[in-house]
Amino acid sequence: MLLYSYDGDGWWPRLSPDGRYVAFGGGGIPREGIPPTVRVYDLHARQLHTLGTGRAIAWIGPDRVTFIREVGRDRDERWECTIGAAPVRTADDPAIVAANDFDAANGHWASWLHVAGDRLVHDGRPLLTAARGVEMRGHYLLTVSEDREFVVFHGVTEIARLSLPPRANSWTISDLGWIGYGYFWDARILTPSGRDRDVTVTPWRREGVPRLVHLPNGDTWIWTHTERPSDERSLVLGRPLTDGAMTPETPCVVLDAFPAISLDAVWTGREFVVAGCGPTGILSVHRVQADALRVLVRDPGAPTSPPPPPPPGEHQMAPNRFDVVEQLARVLQPSLRDSAAGSLFTRRVAATLHYGSLSLGIVGDVNWGLKRNPSGLISSDVIKYRSSGEAFDICVSMGSTDPNVVPQLAWNATDTAGQPWVQPDAADVVAGPGEPPPPPPPSPPTDTIASQIRDAVLDIRDLLRRAAARFGL
Repeated sequence: MLLYSYDGDGWWPRLSPDGRYVAFGGGGIPREGIPPTVRVYDLHARQLHTLGTGRAIAWIGPDRVTFIREVGRDRDERWECTIGAAPVRTADDPAIVAANDFDAANGHWASWLHVAGDRLVHDGRPLLTAARGVEMRGHYLLTVSEDREFVVFHGVTEIARLSLPPRANSWTISDLGWIGYGYFWDARILTPSGRDRDVTVTPWRREGVPRLVHLPNGDTWIWTHTERPSDERSLVLGRPLTDGAMTPETPCVVLDAFPAISLDAVWTGREFVVAGCGPTGILSVHRVQADALRVLVRDPGAPTSPPPPPPPGEHQMAPNRFDVVEQLARVLQPSLRDSAAGSLFTRRVAATLHYGSLSLGIVGDVNWGLKRNPSGLISSDVIKYRSSGEAFDICVSMGSTDPNVVPQLAWNATDTAGQPWVQPDAADVVAGPGEPPPPPPPSPPTDTIASQIRDAVLDIRDLLRRAAARFGL
């Protein structure tokens, strides 16, 4: 049942822990001159509260939100608001609050800033360096280290480090410390013990990052978003976790025509509330009963015969997108020190992600491409993912002589301006260093060559016989 929809800056919805409120916004609508604005909607009272400009709104208490407001380069004010009251600016230092990624939960907040050291701050105090991103839920905080590990904190105490799996391009954490990861590939989860489980239920095996919801009776539900391949129709899928494997034969609650590239879900005690926004920022909030009808997920427009198996030896796992950028940086390092480094590297990254590179072990994904700027020129430092509308900033230290400075991929952000996606040029694919091909085997002798050899041997034999007869041998 649809509870609420908002056509505008409905980006990145976050539900309150009890499911009464949905906080959203912070992306703005640049093409219409609308600045990033944060709002909260009361699903019970049916009342919209506009809190003003800001972004990264999150629940720091049951009925209290926090968000940040940019006041300068690498300077963000932090604000708090109890629903129904006016927002209040906190006394936190804007230089400490400054964030590319910001989250809050259970009375605490954290910010991650992509600067030298990639620092992560918790309640205004340094928590970790060389981190990437932050997610909070309940008492848990999740980030990724430079060593390609998930790092899990309970409060400010580090409790686990888990190797970052392939395709862990985005992630969530639950209020019991379970991790969901993926991003329109297989949907997978990591339990606190480190058990990695595939929870994909679509036959086409492309789902968003799982959002995990734990019920008081011990059940765990998984919610994911997908697009049906034949018509790109958006579906949100809910199903309880079972002991057995999840497959396309696992029945799901299906919320039809529900774009949700950003997804949140909570259990209210009687029902689920599920919120999501589509690629243009339109927000939808649904109510779902736990005993709602479950069906098998199918694509009526898909061909009846399954696709042929991949050829032997073809790579099956695409590297993490951060790994790809750094891998290509190492391959292209000698060419990254001139004034065209940004444009060159961006084109090559986009092309290699789009078409793949077998010698580098990179599987192609045709959704990767370049972005055209409002000026009409192709961006020199941004790549775009077509299906989700997300854009990724490639930070190149152009002209640097430091061999340790390599380009990096900035934290994902939705391309709210909706600039056109551009297909890369196959000529820009990075083949990567490889072993030289072995020399060709010698050609087998033809009948003509064989007969010539045979005649030569006979001539030599006759010559030896004549020599033997002459000299009495």
